[in-house]
Amino acid sequence: MMMIRTRCYLFGLLFLVVFPTNLNAQINNYWSMGSNTSSSLLGGAVVGGGAGDVAIFYNPAAIVIEDQKQISFNASLLSFDLHNYHNALGYQRDLDYLEWGVKPRFISYQFKIKDNQRLSYQITAFSRDEQLTELWDYQSAIVKSEINNEDLEYTASYDMERRYVDYWFGVGASYVISPKFSIGMTLFGSAKSLRYLQSSIVDVDPLSSAIIKNASWSSTEKQYLYVMSVIPKIGFLYKEGLFSMGLNFTLPSMRLWGDGYSKRIIRYSNVVYQGQLKDDYLKSEYNNYMTANIKEPLAIAFGLTYHSRNERTKLFFSLEYFAPIKTYKMLDNTKITSWGQDEFEPGDDFLSYKYGAKEVFNIAVGFRDEITKRLSLLAGLKTNFSAYSPTSSGEWGDIKEFVTMSPSLYHGSIGTQFKYKANTIILGAEYSFGKRANEIQLANYGYPGDFDEDNHLALQNHPENTMKYTSQSLGFYIGYAFDF
Repeated sequence: MMMIRTRCYLFGLLFLVVFPTNLNAQINNYWSMGSNTSSSLLGGAVVGGGAGDVAIFYNPAAIVIEDQKQISFNASLLSFDLHNYHNALGYQRDLDYLEWGVKPRFISYQFKIKDNQRLSYQITAFSRDEQLTELWDYQSAIVKSEINNEDLEYTASYDMERRYVDYWFGVGASYVISPKFSIGMTLFGSAKSLRYLQSSIVDVDPLSSAIIKNASWSSTEKQYLYVMSVIPKIGFLYKEGLFSMGLNFTLPSMRLWGDGYSKRIIRYSNVVYQGQLKDDYLKSEYNNYMTANIKEPLAIAFGLTYHSRNERTKLFFSLEYFAPIKTYKMLDNTKITSWGQDEFEPGDDFLSYKYGAKEVFNIAVGFRDEITKRLSLLAGLKTNFSAYSPTSSGEWGDIKEFVTMSPSLYHGSIGTQFKYKANTIILGAEYSFGKRANEIQLANYGYPGDFDEDNHLALQNHPENTMKYTSQSLGFYIGYAFDF
């Protein structure tokens, strides 16, 4: 009993370390999860075996089959992410953003009950996804007035911040039906949150007394939402000779609760277009306790693992299918949660935001070679295709969507695993690359620009599909596991 209490206290202490309050970093790339364990260095190609501490996620049927540690604390991932937005705010007006930080990831505890050695349990907590995007730009130029050719100062500023985090907590169990076959199940709880701010401001100021009034346009969006949901997983593992095969089903997420707030302001004043003074415009709305949801799709994964006769070399292959998600309102202003109906009322979709996803397939391969009894070499490659694809026609045409760059990513990883007595240390690196072309610009600043009364656009041009986004990432894995 004292040993169990000690382990529980240790798990709780590590939990506090793994999840600090200050977090930095994809809802659209399903294979972005990194646990800092050996499975990460294998590209996640471990559905058919070899997942180790992360079997509870990749295939819960392997919880009992794998030679797992009772406590795994994979401390940190030091990551450098470089993002380039070409033509983001106009022709050859680029934005660059470097994100770096130490990102805690994964903790796991596995145990068996003496009365039934065929049954194993595992508890885990990890940050499946963290995303931080911060963009800022300011530009100024001297332009000529449309009225009397006087000099004007044209200034434009853009500011965007997007923080997304997704914590997962899970309990899993597996049962050995025979030496060749086992089944398992995991129930995950997910806590997601998204904080979003986008501001775009244009001012045209006179440089002489001939023009008295200045012209201005601005758009502000500020949103926050959180969602609690559960995600079940069911896995199967079969071993025959030198091969083991796995099948894992991840059921669609089931929302428990979630809400958020949304604020949007659009305004312009003293705008002169083609020699005519346009009427001023202002629309400002705010609502709270709006119904929120972030959905996870149905996913089916298959894996195959080959073991050499001497067990020193292993080859891994995994394939996973993710079903599409029909476009839905991630933040719905037409529905107020039951606990907020006394203070707030539903409104139209001016404050709503949408999301949708297409079906994708991802493939991963891995290689593991035991150099010595204590030292192993691990390597992996995987795809991580973007699923982001909301509908923009029909009833969805006028509903906003959050600015998000979601390129299809390609990952390569390599590292080592060192074992000494009850200790296991993981050291490795991962490089990721992705790009998207012909994306809609964040803004298209320029004077005099267009005037679009229907879309409330002034003092700038309509955004065009000329932006190119490139992402490069280099991460370093540091993992530690202790068996006692």
